[in-house]
Amino acid sequence: MGGSGSNDGGDGGGLYNYSDFPVTIAASTISGNTTGDGGSGGSSSGGYGGGGGGIYNDGFLTVTHSAIISNTTGYGGLGSPMGLFGQGAGIYNIETLNIENSSVSGNTSVGHAGGIYNSSGELAVSHSIISDNVAQFDGGGLYLSHSTAVVEGNTIQNNRAVTGNAMHGGGGFYISQQSAVTLTNNIITDNRICNGACLYVYGPGIYLEYSTLQMTHGTVARNSGGDGAGIHATYSYVYPDGRLYSTAIVTNTIIVSQSIGIRVEKSFATLNAMLWGSAEWANGSNWSGSGAVTPGTIHIMGDPGFVAPDSSDYHIGLASAARDEGVATDVRTDIDGESRSFGSKPDLGADELALTLSVTKVGPGAALPGELITYTLTVTNRGVFPATDVVITDSLPVGSQYGSGGTLLPGDVVSWAIPSLAAGSSVQVQFAVSATQTITNADYRVSCAEGVSAAGDQAVITSVSHKIYLPLTLH
Repeated sequence: MGGSGSNDGGDGGGLYNYSDFPVTIAASTISGNTTGDGGSGGSSSGGYGGGGGGIYNDGFLTVTHSAIISNTTGYGGLGSPMGLFGQGAGIYNIETLNIENSSVSGNTSVGHAGGIYNSSGELAVSHSIISDNVAQFDGGGLYLSHSTAVVEGNTIQNNRAVTGNAMHGGGGFYISQQSAVTLTNNIITDNRICNGACLYVYGPGIYLEYSTLQMTHGTVARNSGGDGAGIHATYSYVYPDGRLYSTAIVTNTIIVSQSIGIRVEKSFATLNAMLWGSAEWANGSNWSGSGAVTPGTIHIMGDPGFVAPDSSDYHIGLASAARDEGVATDVRTDIDGESRSFGSKPDLGADELALTLSVTKVGPGAALPGELITYTLTVTNRGVFPATDVVITDSLPVGSQYGSGGTLLPGDVVSWAIPSLAAGSSVQVQFAVSATQTITNADYRVSCAEGVSAAGDQAVITSVSHKIYLPLTLH
């Protein structure tokens, strides 16, 4: 926060971490906390409002599988001038913070950063949801200053910067002061600044000032308010000549339904393999501003084909113009952890259109010696396009003898070949064995020409024994 006076509000409404050793918060909920208000300074400066409504971190902290929700920050105290308002309603970090598989949602800051405020610290956020946070000023979702941050596989959605400081903004992200930020496989949608059009407020998706941004496989859509830019890259206003500029490198990304896709002012942007939208998803303009834009290759005007955007589902469907249009990068998975790529080239955006197979099996729990034991395997294509040259295999249980069904291959493996399995459909196959002892069938799997495979995770145990008949004597 920068305040150290005795009339400053207390930091860390829920938790304050100040330790020299690693601390982990796991499977926890930090909710409904607030920091203190700054005290009155009279004719002197008012006290600072406390930062970190949920968590204040000045150590080495990991937050995993947890929820930071509905926390708030304190107001600055009256004085001349008035004290700064509290920042970072969800989390305030000045050291080293790793957030994974968690949610930072519904927090409200009376200052900057409704969700996460990162000042001079190192930040990593992965596979998390940053949503529905509100900042009175800049950075509805995240506010990064003098930061190094790696943000991967997250949904940053429905955050709001209510007014934004003049010449600033950032409904989803606010990035400034020589920060270096890497964004990979993130969905940044439906964030807002102001309650509509506001003068001198920019970047309802991402605001980038005097910093560097490397964005790969991003999905940016329907962020609104201010200048309406999905990304606003600009210089430090301390030097109007633009000597302290920003650099944005954006690759394999969808930017649609924005007033401006990317606005570049006295800064630099390189755009390679982009989907800009068409019809209802078209941008007012794809890029604009006084800066230098290097378009690179592959610029597509088409329908992103989102599955259910009005329900906040920005995965792509079969009809998406983003399919197989990307350039090669070192990104090997998508926002859901599914492999890239299934086509000839990677899909644009955070989501890779996936093909997912599953295999299950049922069989009898008991049988007589020598009786046929019939197994039924069910393979399901849970993806959104067909699987071809599907191969199902099942190893004979130890102690069994093959009876019928499928094709028996060397090594006591039963196999089936399915030419094609449509998206959302299933196929069943059967085979039979016999045995004179209890057997366990556990090694069965499926694969296809697209390189996807799955193994069964449930063993079928069949108890084999003779029936015993006891004599019945009537008296």
